Amino acid sequence: MASDSNKKNAIVSILEDLTHLQIDTIIKKGMTAADPPERTEELLFRLHARYVCKMKDIIAENDFDYSFKAAQCITFSDLLFQLKSLQLFMDDNNLRMENTDYMVFLRMIAFCHSIESLGRRDEFKIKEDPQISVFTVLLINYEEFTLKGPVATKELSKLKRSFDLGVEKIVMQTRIGIDGDIVSRIEEDFANKPRQLIIDIHDKHTKLSMDYWNSLVNTAVNIVGEIFSRKN
Repeated sequence: MASDSNKKNAIVSILEDLTHLQIDTIIKKGMTAADPPERTEELLFRLHARYVCKMKDIIAENDFDYSFKAAQCITFSDLLFQLKSLQLFMDDNNLRMENTDYMVFLRMIAFCHSIESLGRRDEFKIKEDPQISVFTVLLINYEEFTLKGPVATKELSKLKRSFDLGVEKIVMQTRIGIDGDIVSRIEEDFANKPRQLIIDIHDKHTKLSMDYWNSLVNTAVNIVGEIFSRKN
C-alpha cells in the first residue's frame, strides 16, 4: 500500500512539473561557465552573499539614505528582515527604485520567503542542531553544518535555478502552459532597443525546450498508461 502511495505521489509530482515550461534569457556581466556548488549548503551561502551585495548596490545606486550593515546580515532571516525594512522605508518616504532593481528586489524577497517555508520542513533543519533551520543558520559557517536532508530533486532544481538567475536582469521570458497558453514578457528597456542576437538565442532555446518538454510529457503519459493498464 505504501509503495502504491509513493508511486502516486511521484506521478503527481512529475505531472505538476510538466504543466508549464518557462524559458528565461538574462544578461550578465562577467559571464562564467561555473556550475552551481555541489553542496546545497554552499549554494545557499553563495546566493545569500550575492543578495546581500545586491542590496548594498541598490541602496547606493538609488541614493537611499538607509542604514544597512552587510556584516550583520548573516542569515536568510536577517536578509528578509532588511528587505522588508527597506520596503517600509521606501513606502514611508514615498521613494521608488529603478525598475530593474525593483524586479530583482521582489525576487529576493520571494526567495527568502521560500527559504522560510522550507525551513519548517524536517529535511531543511540543521543536522547538528535541529532547532536551527536553513532560514536561521549562520551561512558563513556553511562548511561546518549539514542539512538533515535529503533534499528532493525538485527542490534542489529550484534552488539551482535561483542560483543561475542570481541578481541578473531577465530581458526575455516565455512561459508556456500545457493547455497551450503562452505568455511572453520583455523587459521594457530591452524592448525599446532590442538586439536581434538575443532574440534569436531566446527563440532557439524556446524551440529546444519545447521539443524536450514534449518528449518528457509523452514519456510521462506512457508511464501513467502502463501503470493503469497493469491494474486493469
